[in-house]
Amino acid sequence: MTGQTEQLWRYVDGIRPVDTHDHLSSPEVFSQSKRTALDIVAGAYIRDDLLSLGLQRDFFGSPLSDREKWDRLKQHLARTRNTTYFQILGLIFADLFGIRGDLLDQEWGDLSGPVSETPARGREWYDYVLKERSKVDLCLIDKGQSTDFEIEIARTVSPEGSWTKESPEATDYDLFRPVLRIDLLAHAFKPGGREAIEEKFGQRVGEFEEFEEFLNRLILDLPNRGFKAIKSLLAYTTGLAHVDPDREKAARAWRAGPEAAPAERRCFVDFVVWRLAELAAAAGLPFQIHTGLSCCGARYPLKSDPKELVPLLCANPETKFDLFHAGYPDLDHAAAMVKAMPNAFVNLNWLPALSGRVFQRYLSELLDLVPMTKISWGGDAVLVEEVYAHAKLTKQFLSSVLEEKMAQGRYGLDLCREIALRLLRQNGMELYGLEPPGDQPVENKEGRFHHTGR
Repeated sequence: MTGQTEQLWRYVDGIRPVDTHDHLSSPEVFSQSKRTALDIVAGAYIRDDLLSLGLQRDFFGSPLSDREKWDRLKQHLARTRNTTYFQILGLIFADLFGIRGDLLDQEWGDLSGPVSETPARGREWYDYVLKERSKVDLCLIDKGQSTDFEIEIARTVSPEGSWTKESPEATDYDLFRPVLRIDLLAHAFKPGGREAIEEKFGQRVGEFEEFEEFLNRLILDLPNRGFKAIKSLLAYTTGLAHVDPDREKAARAWRAGPEAAPAERRCFVDFVVWRLAELAAAAGLPFQIHTGLSCCGARYPLKSDPKELVPLLCANPETKFDLFHAGYPDLDHAAAMVKAMPNAFVNLNWLPALSGRVFQRYLSELLDLVPMTKISWGGDAVLVEEVYAHAKLTKQFLSSVLEEKMAQGRYGLDLCREIALRLLRQNGMELYGLEPPGDQPVENKEGRFHHTGR
C-alpha cells in the first residue's frame, strides 16, 4: 500500500457506523433463546442459497438430530463456498466464535459449543459484537411483528420462518432506536386487522373515519415515542405499484372486509401508503421502503422495482423516501431516481452481503452519479453476529472503491475520508435525525484513530 492508501484503509476501519436497518431481537429476548450452530445457518442469509440448491424448506425443523443435520448440511454448504453469503458465515464463526480452518471440516460439537453459550451472556454479548467488534454506535430496529395478525402476514411470505412477537421499542438497549413497520395498517381491512390494531396500539377502531383519525394520531405521535422512521415491507405481499389511493374504494374495502372486490382491496393498500407518506412528512419521519429482491425463502417478488414508487414520490415531495437495498437487481432505476428526485435517498443495506463485486461496481457508479449526501448503509441483519460480518465486509469493499478512485486521480484522500464517513455514519444520522452517542473519529498524531466521549 502507498502511504495515502494505508491512511484511507485505517480511517475507514476506525469509523463507528450508524446502522440504519436491522431486525435484531432485544438482548432480553435473545437471552431467553436456545442456540446451536444450526440456528446461525438457519437465521443467516446463507439459508436462501441453500434453498435455491433444493434444500427441503422444513429441513431445520425435521426430526433428525443436530449432528445428522450438520453432516447433511455440509454437502449443500460446500456448493455455496463461492458466494458472499458463505464468506459471511465463515467470518462469523472464525472471528466471533474462534472456529479456525475450513468451516466444513468442523465437527458438530466443536462448532456448536461456543454458539450455545451466547444467550447466557445476553447484553454482554450484544455489547461485545456491536460495540466492540462491529464498532456500531446506533441501530435502527425494524422488528415488525407483535401480534398474531402480523405473524400471519409474514407467514404468507415465508411459511417456514420462525417468528417471535416483539415490539422494537420494548427495550432499553442503548444502541437501538425503533422503526414502525406499516404492513399491519395496509392490511387492516382483513379479518383480524381491527383487533390487531387494538392489541398493538391500544386503540379501538370501528368506522373507516375512525381508522383515518387513528392513523393521524399514530404517525404524528411516533417521534414522541422515540420512533425514527416508518417502514414498508409491502413489496413482499402487494408489490410497490401504489397508483390508485382512491378513498371511497378504500372505505368500501374497510366495510366489506374479506368480501371486498380485488380492486377495492388494492385501493385500500394504496390509500394507506399515500396517507402515511403524507403524515410522515408532517411528523418529520423518513419512509423506509423495501425494494427489489426478497429473502427468507419468500417467492420472487413482482412489482418491486423502485420505479414503481415514482408516482408516490412525486405526490409527496416533502417526504424523504429511503430506497432499501438500492432496488437490487434494478439498481440503475434506484440511482436514477435518487439523482433526479430531491426526496429520494438510496440505502445500500443488504447489497454488500448479496455480492461484494456487485456492491463495489454499483457504489463506484453511484458515486459518479449522485451527491454523496444521499447514500447510506445498514446491516439488515436478523442475527447480531451478521451485523459484524456485514460491517466488516462493507468497510473493505468501500475502501477498495475509494482506493481505486484515488489511484485514478479522481478523488483526493480528504474527499475519500469524507465520503466514507458520510456513507457509514453521517448521512444516516442526518436523514433520521439521530443524536450522536459519541464524537466522530479523529486522527491523532501517530495516525491512529480514537473516539472521544466513549
